[in-house]
Amino acid sequence: MEKGPIVIKEFVVEEPRSLSEQLYDHLRAQIIAGRYRPGERLNESRIAGEFKLSRITVREATRRLEQEGLVVTRPRSGPAVIELDPRDVHDLYMVRIALEVMAVEQAMQRDTTDLIEQLEQIVAEMSQAARVEDEAGALSLDLSFHETLVAASGNRILIDTYDSITARLRLVIYHDWHYITPMAETFARQAKQHAEIITALRGTRLEQVTEAVRIHITHALDLVLARETHQNGGGD
Repeated sequence: MEKGPIVIKEFVVEEPRSLSEQLYDHLRAQIIAGRYRPGERLNESRIAGEFKLSRITVREATRRLEQEGLVVTRPRSGPAVIELDPRDVHDLYMVRIALEVMAVEQAMQRDTTDLIEQLEQIVAEMSQAARVEDEAGALSLDLSFHETLVAASGNRILIDTYDSITARLRLVIYHDWHYITPMAETFARQAKQHAEIITALRGTRLEQVTEAVRIHITHALDLVLARETHQNGGGD
């Protein structure tokens, strides 16, 4: 079954947000959705003309994208979408594991009743999305599960740090999403692993929860790297 497009909003001027902030949001969504491919140049003159904005406004937006790690500026060619090689992806996921394990450790020092209820709802919705082959919905819920887990730590610095890598995670995951086959089986497995994390949370044994988180994210990393190898001609 052909995968449907990831829906992103059209660029519409909104008050009182600055134009550069609105353009940043729009370009960020397009990059994550794959409208701009890794390595593709962001032509500031073309973007300025397309949206009837000044080049200064466009440059402010692309600089913010660069700060977030989605864009790199090359000498004499300007900003381009970042290209993450397998080593970059591995390192990104190692940081992700460290942050999510730390978040779980801190979340379990608090009452996890509401957290468990939230996560159970997300898993139920993700399983349903997988059954009806709502790829974009299942993917969004997958990410929401982890963001909810991190938010439960109550640690603002940890949450901000996780947010700083979220865009690059989304870039990797959304790009990989186009190669998930079969989608329903893959997301059903993801939902099952999420359920195992919830079960461990209910048992209140920290080492079981952190191990479940590590296994889940490591498995996701292995799938991403395996598909990267296959796409680059390293598969059988």
